[in-house]
Amino acid sequence: MTCRRLPLAFLLFLYLVISSHSLDFDNLHKKHKSKIKGPIKTLVILVMENRSFDHVLGWLKSTRPDIDGLTGSESNRISVSDPNADEIFVSDDAVFIDSDPGHSFQAIREQIFGSNDSLADPAPMSGFAQQANSMSETMSKIVMSGFKPSRVPVYTELANEFAVFDRWFASVPASTQPNRLYVHSATSHGAMSNVRKDLIHGFPQKTIFDSLDENGLSFGVYYQNIPATLFLKSLRKLKHAMKFHSYELKFKLHAKLGKLPNYVVVEQRYFDVELFPANDDHPSHDMARGQRFVKEVYETLRSSPQWKEMALLITYDEHGGFYDHVPTPVRGVPNPDGIVGRDPYYFQFNRLGVRVPTLLISPWIDKGTGKCLNLCCFVSVYLVA
Repeated sequence: MTCRRLPLAFLLFLYLVISSHSLDFDNLHKKHKSKIKGPIKTLVILVMENRSFDHVLGWLKSTRPDIDGLTGSESNRISVSDPNADEIFVSDDAVFIDSDPGHSFQAIREQIFGSNDSLADPAPMSGFAQQANSMSETMSKIVMSGFKPSRVPVYTELANEFAVFDRWFASVPASTQPNRLYVHSATSHGAMSNVRKDLIHGFPQKTIFDSLDENGLSFGVYYQNIPATLFLKSLRKLKHAMKFHSYELKFKLHAKLGKLPNYVVVEQRYFDVELFPANDDHPSHDMARGQRFVKEVYETLRSSPQWKEMALLITYDEHGGFYDHVPTPVRGVPNPDGIVGRDPYYFQFNRLGVRVPTLLISPWIDKGTGKCLNLCCFVSVYLVA
């Protein structure tokens, strides 16, 4: 009989899944709260999947002129270099997107610059329809479409009651995991795509979780399918095992008891299965399920005794190939750690991705705030002692 050795990551994940007992947080929770002098003691992060700002919130401009959204005059041509090519205008008829537009490094480069030459002066945000048309004849119309505010009622209500960021760009012009790595570590450590072997091996950079731990602050990950944060190698340490919780079993309970840690990561269902359909908004997953999930998270937090000392940040990892009219910053973006991307692109990590929907929700936010906001002071307490 032979015996196969199980990978450490799998054993850790199995341990997290079967672990269901509660911890006594009382003394530790009071200690962590006392370290933060400002009004916000708990920051909750929810990162949804693959939608652009204009696709989700662009048409909110019809009732919120302060937001940099869509007027209806925005368009792309099927061929950027041909002034006589068919012109595809933005539309507000998005409902269910039964396809997955291009959002690889190469696709995003063409969407932003209108060509594959990222060294030339770009024709800003002109290549979405062209790149989509190379995938299928119907894709161009899909990527230029957006949702009426009534189709995303939860976001519309939250935007009107709290704050919308209309200058929040994806950290890197690449796919999901590089951007998710940036969320918690301010770098993708050279990753430009979702390379399976790299994800399995884990990324070694310092993370916000390490900074929190060093400064005596607490964190927790509430996951549904799998905790994608485990792609960060430092979170695989045994000492962090009890920081991972089943969303279904623990999130509402900890919120109700006022036991949520200082930094909370909520992870959705990424996999679409019959009994437990995905609620992450990744095409072709139904955004209606994502809206219900966001509403559940918000109402859970709103009813928590911690609400008056809390903020919820909802954002997206990247734009998923959907059109956005605001030019992406392509000059003067600093490389975070000096690492250069792999052959054949050798990307310098010196430009950002496409603008994505982002909302900040807190009792400390003025109603209907719709301008570019600065979070540096807000989050710095979680990074330094």
